[in-house]
Formats: sequence, structure tokens, C-alpha cells
Amino acid sequence: LAWEQTLDLARGRIVCRSRHAGGIEIRTDVLTPLGWDALLVRRRVVTPSHVRVEQRMAYVFSSDPDGTEPPSGVRLLSSSSRRRSSRLLYEATGLSDFVGCVLICAPGASSADSKGCRLVSAVSGQALPSSPAEACWLIAFGDSCHRLDEVPTDAAALDSAGDRVDGLARHFLKVGFDGVADESAAAWGRHWTESSVDVPDAAIGKMYRTAQYHLRCNATKWSQPVGLLNSHWRGRYFGWDEMFCHQALLWSGHAELARRIPEFRHAVLEPARRRVAHYDNQDIYGARYPWETLEDGSEGTPPGFWCDHVFHISNIAVSAWSQYVCTLDREYLSHSGFPVLRDCARFFLTHCVYEDNRGGKFIGKTTDLERLGPARERAFMTTCGVIYTLRAAAQAVDVLSLREHAPEADVWRNTAASLVESLPEKNGRYIACPEAEQESIATTGGLFPYSLFDSGSSQQTLAVTHFVEHGRAAGNMYPVGNRICAWYAGWMTVVLSAVGDASGALRFLKEAAAVTGLFGECFEINEGGIQCRPWFSTASGNVIHGLNRMLVDFDEKTIKIAPGVPREWKEFSFTLPCGWGRTVEVAVCAGVLVRLRVSFADGSVPSDARVRIPTRLCPHGRLPEGWLCYGKLAGALVLGPDETSGGEHGRQT
Repeated sequence: LAWEQTLDLARGRIVCRSRHAGGIEIRTDVLTPLGWDALLVRRRVVTPSHVRVEQRMAYVFSSDPDGTEPPSGVRLLSSSSRRRSSRLLYEATGLSDFVGCVLICAPGASSADSKGCRLVSAVSGQALPSSPAEACWLIAFGDSCHRLDEVPTDAAALDSAGDRVDGLARHFLKVGFDGVADESAAAWGRHWTESSVDVPDAAIGKMYRTAQYHLRCNATKWSQPVGLLNSHWRGRYFGWDEMFCHQALLWSGHAELARRIPEFRHAVLEPARRRVAHYDNQDIYGARYPWETLEDGSEGTPPGFWCDHVFHISNIAVSAWSQYVCTLDREYLSHSGFPVLRDCARFFLTHCVYEDNRGGKFIGKTTDLERLGPARERAFMTTCGVIYTLRAAAQAVDVLSLREHAPEADVWRNTAASLVESLPEKNGRYIACPEAEQESIATTGGLFPYSLFDSGSSQQTLAVTHFVEHGRAAGNMYPVGNRICAWYAGWMTVVLSAVGDASGALRFLKEAAAVTGLFGECFEINEGGIQCRPWFSTASGNVIHGLNRMLVDFDEKTIKIAPGVPREWKEFSFTLPCGWGRTVEVAVCAGVLVRLRVSFADGSVPSDARVRIPTRLCPHGRLPEGWLCYGKLAGALVLGPDETSGGEHGRQT
């Protein structure tokens, strides 16, 4: 008669409630415990009178509707049943051969059975009006896929997979559904406390928190796919899309989770190098990562003109470099970040950079954003990405004092400087490519994804303004629809915050929130008559990053507070990273800055911190305790710690 579903973001749980004829009510709680390869289900049945209830859970390991045959490439080895559980063992062929085990168990199970592709567990009980009949199940998974400590198909690997699922089952039977759920909720709690954001727009806040939840759920032990489903490119890894998720995680304080992304690219560096190696000359030509990457680094891209993208390699460089910029982790940079940056830079230099008859440099024909079509020479965004990569690789050489790479770094820097001169312009603004026939969000690429320019660049600022005024028809990644999709809207929020257009930044983020789903989840496209791919991680990444950049931005000298916050927001607070190993805490109440603290991970305060604050947040020159005004700019104050105050920096009394 009625049904509803609730998503509990704080605890990572779904609750479904249904009401049926005869006064029967059912509640089902479902969760994947954080860190477990398992699914937990609890069902409670309430009846108007004393009734015996039997509840069954069936897991069917099959891809056909009848459940008679295992999935393609899978061979069932055996199955077994015990009093409270049943197990299914299998051997599978995917990227490699591996073995695995699926287990289903339930406390107080009245029967457990396994037959062919099906595992069944039944629980019997009594339902009373004052006491529901309850059944709880664990479905646990274990396999030897990508376990470097095992031969993936031998008996020991099968025993190991079985031992792992048995261990989960023992713990589940010991502590019960609530015990496991509480452990998972505690893990979610630790994740949520790594940062905080509170803004007065309820729809934006809901979208932001759901997107944060989504990226945590979507994180695999390799990286962030665009989605975990076959509908989302079968869970493949796009170097392009990974970066948007990485920026969202990194600048939300989830640095270790974000680190998986550049570490994955380091782990699959050799296959990318072999793609362009000239026999034994591995060190010359760098690395060409596939547009769609499989877990072992191999090519997963179907044929198409998108195979000619190279700007995803720049996004891989953004992840590799910004991970260091945020954390100042030199060990990471030396071991993983720099090798990736070096080989991305080498690839661009040897494959993409051309020289004209006047000695200038430019990027040859490639596929830029797909709406522009294939074979675009001097494409603006691709060129910006190459410039960023060359500069970042050279900076990494300086940071690590790598003398043996110094001559190469000079070439990278000089080439980057020359490429800036090749960026296509028209009427004093940057354009997508020479003689571009349509508008493109690519023209904002020098601000995001690639932070090359600041608001003082007239060509870049005019390009942003032009796209805002004329680019509505190009607001989706495909030539369909009439609105701007959520991940483009998040992108534009970042860009407009960078140029100081706070009202524009808010407008685009509101547009993103207006096209989310019932739980605040982002789609690839969601407008009248066009709905595709809900829970699209790229969009989740961009709307998170968009709001974060509205609240805080930074360069090597200054932390910029509220660069994209509109005047109408009188109440907001956040705790977010602000680069170079620092975190900033801000609280604004009634339009007044009442809390400002900048600190390193160990709690110490950087004495040289310079913070740029909109003047309106410090009416009558009133500053938070522990801070002094070091200068005034147009509409802003530059603050620094007062080393003589002796008090805690940032707490106003």
C-alpha cells in the first residue's frame, strides 16, 4: 500500500519501509560495512496478530534470469551448507584467472541450502503486534584477484578466500547486525570528521554531503571509476574523470583516500610506458595512459575518436602534483608523484609538441572536449594541460633537488613558456581552438582543471565571461538538452570563484543542485526527457570541489577565504585544507568573521600565514583575536598571525 526509502548518509545505511494489506508492515535495513567485502540485510515484519513468519534470502550467482548458469567465464567448483550458513566456491577468468568464495549466513537460521548457482538461507520466527519477527543475513565475498601474496588459482588461494569470508561470518554471528553496523558507523564517523562544511543553502548542502558519501562508497582499492556499474562504462578508470574525484577528496581533507588515485597511476606506469616505448628505449618517450584503463593498466577503451584524447594525461599530472601540494609529503612525491609527472611530461614533449617555422611551439592535432570533434590543432584546453604538466614536473625536480633531471626540467619550463604564446585567441579572449565553430567550456581550462592564470589574465577572464553569456547551448558533454549538467556546473563554480564572480558561482551551483535526484545524487545529465547515469562520480567530484573553492582557495603566498561566497550568505563555517600541509577553520555568524585558525597537522600555527578576507566580514576593522592586518586590497584585508598576542590564534572573545 505504501513504500519509502531513506538513505542515512552519516551511518552508510539504507532503510526501506513498506505497508501491506492486512496490517502487515516491513522494515528492511541494508548496509555494506565500511571496509568489508560484504552486504548486511536485516528485515523486521510486524503483523496485527500472532503469526508464524518464515523469511528467506537467496543469493543467485548467475547472469541469466532463471539463475541456472553461472556468469560467463565462471566455473563453479563446489558448494556446501552448514546449520547457519552456506558457501559457494568458484573459479573465474577476467583480466586474469582467480578463485573465490561467496557465503551467506544468518543467526538462528532454520535452514541453509546451496544448489548450483543459488545460496538460500531461511529464518523462522513468531511475529506479535508488540514484537516483530526479525531475520538478519550476511552475504560475504572473498577472492584471490590481485592478491600479490597468493597464487591466484591454487588450493591455498581458495582456502584463503574461504577463511576470509568465514572470519567475517564469525564476527557477524558474534556481535550481530547492530554490532557490525555500529563498527561501520564509527568508521563513517571518522571519515566525516576529516573536514566540515556548513552553508545556508539547504539544497546545495544536501547535494554536497551526498556527493561526499558517494565518493567514499565509490572508492575501490585501485582508484575512483566513473561508477561501479556496467551502465557506468563497466567500472573502468578514466584518468580524466579520476582527477575531478581526486580534487574533491583531497581538498575535503580525505588525503589518504585521494592518494589512491595517483598511486594507482604509479602502479600502472609500466604498461603506459610500454605503450609508447621504442623497444628498449623506455626512458625517452614517457607514458601514454589509456583513455579507459583496466585495473592492471591495460587498454579498456572501445574504438572511437575519443582514443585520440591526450588531456587525460594532464589530469593525471594534476592529481600527482596536487597530492604533494596539499600534503607536502616528499616521500610520496619521490616514490610515486614524480615518476608519473616525469613520464607524462616526456610523453607530451616527444609526441604532442610541434615547432613552427618561427621557432614557436604548439600542440598538434588531437581530440579536445568531444563536442569540438576530432583532429583539433592548438586546442586551448589540451594546450593548457600540457603547460601545466611541464611546469609541475619541473617544480617537482626543484622540490626534490634532482640534479640529474635539471637540464630536462629547463626544457620543460621553456617549452611551457613557448606554448603559452600559442594559445588561440579571438577578440581579446581565449577560444577553444583556431576557427572554433561552437562554444565550449574548454575555454575556461586555464583556471580549471589547470590553474595557469589568475583573475588578472584578461584573455582568460573574458573567455569565462563569454562562455557564461553564450555557452548555455554547450552546457552538456553531449549535444543534447538545453541546460548545463551538474559536473559542468561544478566546473563553472570553481572558475567563477577564481575570477571573483561570487553571484555567478552560486548560480551555477544552484543549477547543479536543481537537477539532483531524490537523495541529492548527481546524474551525468538530468533534465526533462534526458536522464542518464545517476550516481555519476565525475559530477559528484565537481560539485564538491566547486563549493570548496567558493569557501577557500590559495596560491603560494596567500590563503583566500570566501572568494566565491555571495554577500547574502551571512552564516557559514568550514574546516578545509588550504595547501602546503595546512588546514583552515572559519566561522562566520551574522555576516561577521568570528573564527579563523590556520594550522599544520600537528596543531602548530604557521607564523608566515597570510590570509585574504573580504572586508565585509570584518566590519569596522574588527579582526579575530590573534590576527593583525598586514594590508588592504580592493574589497579585502590581508591578515597575518599576531605573534605577540600569546593567545590561541583565531578565537574571537
